[in-house]
Amino acid sequence: MPYAHWIRTPANKHRPFMQTLSTLRNSGALLIVLFAFGVISAITGIASARHSAAESGAPTFALAYLEDPSGELTLADILARENAFADTASTSPNFGFTQSAYWFHIQAENSDPENHTWLLEIAYPVLDQITLYDVDSSGNAVVHSSGDHVRLDERDVSSRNPVFKVDIPTGAPKDYYLRVHSDSSMQVPVRFWSQDCYASNTQTEYMLLGLYFGILLALLVYNLMLIIWIQDVVYFHYAGYLLTFSVFQLAITGLAFQYLWPDSAYLNDHAVSLFLCLSAFFSTFLAHSLLQIPKNAPKHHRPFMGLAFFFLLMTPFSLVADYQTVMKTLTFGVFIGSLYYLYVATLTLRSGVSTAKYFLMARSVFLVSVVLYSLTAQGLLPIAGFAEYALQFGSALEATLLSLALAHRFKVIKDNSAKIQAEAKDTMELRVNERTLELKTVLEELTVANARLQGLNNTDPMTGINNRAFFESHIEYAWNNAARATEYLSIMMVDVDHFKSINDNFGHLIGDEVLVAIAQKIRKSLTRTTDQVARYGGEEFVAVLSSTDLEGALQVAERVRANVEAMDPMEFGLDSGVTVSIGVSTLSPATTPLSLRDFIAQADTALYSAKHQGRNRVVAFDPDPDAGAAPYCVSSYGIN
Repeated sequence: MPYAHWIRTPANKHRPFMQTLSTLRNSGALLIVLFAFGVISAITGIASARHSAAESGAPTFALAYLEDPSGELTLADILARENAFADTASTSPNFGFTQSAYWFHIQAENSDPENHTWLLEIAYPVLDQITLYDVDSSGNAVVHSSGDHVRLDERDVSSRNPVFKVDIPTGAPKDYYLRVHSDSSMQVPVRFWSQDCYASNTQTEYMLLGLYFGILLALLVYNLMLIIWIQDVVYFHYAGYLLTFSVFQLAITGLAFQYLWPDSAYLNDHAVSLFLCLSAFFSTFLAHSLLQIPKNAPKHHRPFMGLAFFFLLMTPFSLVADYQTVMKTLTFGVFIGSLYYLYVATLTLRSGVSTAKYFLMARSVFLVSVVLYSLTAQGLLPIAGFAEYALQFGSALEATLLSLALAHRFKVIKDNSAKIQAEAKDTMELRVNERTLELKTVLEELTVANARLQGLNNTDPMTGINNRAFFESHIEYAWNNAARATEYLSIMMVDVDHFKSINDNFGHLIGDEVLVAIAQKIRKSLTRTTDQVARYGGEEFVAVLSSTDLEGALQVAERVRANVEAMDPMEFGLDSGVTVSIGVSTLSPATTPLSLRDFIAQADTALYSAKHQGRNRVVAFDPDPDAGAAPYCVSSYGIN
């Protein structure tokens, strides 16, 4: 409920509501404490488990590497260059971002006489292509493949990290050659496990990761509840940041590929950069709303919007550009953005905004974690416990401090509300009217925001026109209105000809561009504000023409058909033009015994008739019973 109404009513009227909010806030404080201890403990446990991987009795091994700048060396070439390998400084080599492929020679010795089967783990889930060559004494090799370009069901072991099953005889050294090529940072931590110890370690690791993400989920649900109760946009921004950053963490830890999209190597290849873009976008708006930039630092409103627009533009770019370019650009953008946020937060803190101190601490911690993560990704820091999990540490502390900032902000709002109520009893009516006017402005802004949200619910996100939900609501309204006014009502069903071949031959992105262009052509062809067009599904559109008889509907349909046919195919890179088939139906709801469903079915029947008659034409459903309800064709040259 808006705060304006609290001021104009007795203080005890909304006491139950305020008590509920206080309960939420107190519960949130408990969640924050649990989050701080639980997440940090979870990450520390993961790091400890990961770096104590050298179990008793596991094979010992020597690790050497050879850089392949061309990426074209074969196993035969590598075997001929055995002396060119150089020893690694550790079992977790890190070469940063590189375009080169790297070969690793692993010479393992097994001292366990009872166990010959071991698991070789590469503990970095975002490496693209990993090929293991199990070479015998004759030079023959068994090839294993893994990496985030390889589906889970095609791997030796279904796990978030690349894991290979290898057979190591007792007492004799065994040679393995590992080829790694990736757009991500070239970090290759090598571990050997027995199957029992790997299962035990994985269970512990997944339990700790479950705790980490479970508390993130609890914070997300908590803030979604606050969105419903308090209706403050800052909680929406924070919830969006928590959600997108959580999916980013799921992607970078390999859990998203294992559980969310195991069959989509493409999505897995772009998920890290995609959700990092989205989390940076929400983070910018969170800083903007938390610091109340329009009120406390209005000169910085445009730069904040510019940063948000930059991260929004990077989102589709992350789906098509190479990973290294996107991540380097994003990391630089996040670093510069964080520095700028700190500068603005300092200004607002000096102007008396107490919430800014929490934001300063939160963003400072996160900035340090971004620097450590970037240095590790660039190969400038070794893969160590804290540096390896710096981003998780930083995000945990940042989320904790941001939650404290939001709790403090709520307290400030609550205290201000109580103060306003007390002042309202003792001050003149003018003071009350001034406060009421301010809060009325807030209500108007919320009304506008709700109206925009309603518009988004009725809009097809790809084409920008109305969606099917809007159509189903509008056609019922138009039908009833035409029945009351005893007017004609017409409907057009529009289908893109041979659209499947466009998708198959030129790709779905081009197909989407064609649908967007056709949607705009249809919308511009409807000259009256009462006429509405919507996306019906797939490549099919529907237009509702109120107060329009059959002749008028045919004219509009022919105009749509001609406008689409006139589009330049070269604009989309197509080798032939794009056309549509249109089915038209016209009825007077006041005089027909048919139902609304029959009316839509008539237009659908006419559309399929247009398809069967050769496409690129308009076909109307004949409402004359003497004509047997047979569709007739209307082309750009008139009625056939």
